[in-house]
Amino acid sequence: MVAIALDLADSPFILPWVGNVGGHDEHAPVMMDERTREIMRSIGERIRARRFDRGLSQTQLARHVGVTLQQIQKYETAKNRLPVDRLVRIAEVLDTPVSHFTDAATQHKGPDTRAAVNRQSMELVRHFQHIPSPRVRSAVIGLLRGLDAEAARHAKTDPSAPEDGDGDHSGQNAGARPSERQRNAS
Repeated sequence: MVAIALDLADSPFILPWVGNVGGHDEHAPVMMDERTREIMRSIGERIRARRFDRGLSQTQLARHVGVTLQQIQKYETAKNRLPVDRLVRIAEVLDTPVSHFTDAATQHKGPDTRAAVNRQSMELVRHFQHIPSPRVRSAVIGLLRGLDAEAARHAKTDPSAPEDGDGDHSGQNAGARPSERQRNAS
């Protein structure tokens, strides 16, 4: 076994694990292919979002799971491997099925898009949680439903329309009525 470890020590890809040839070391540097890294990032982002939804800090989650704060940070940022048994424990603490973390992770979605959507979603949740009035919260939900319905109607009538609906990103027509924007664009 020692001869194998010495032979493997010449490989820069194996070297981090030579100190623990006989077992698993979750603290070892993560060396994985891009697809695996993408899945780990997705799982980490979903852990962070669910932890946030549940109102837990990283310290609180770490205490309930039985790991250090740094381990939770590394799981959320895909810096360390997340053993399956640890993911199961995190899911239990967050009262969430394991599939919540893994199903979305295996569906391919561009990393930039997913990260931006997660940041926006987390920002929206953060602001929403700071609204003290149930009436105002209900009004915000109603507004969002109305915007969603309007976007769906707009997409049905003009599927080639950009997401923001006006197609003008120059800022020149920012205050103009839609008819003025069309005239100015011609």
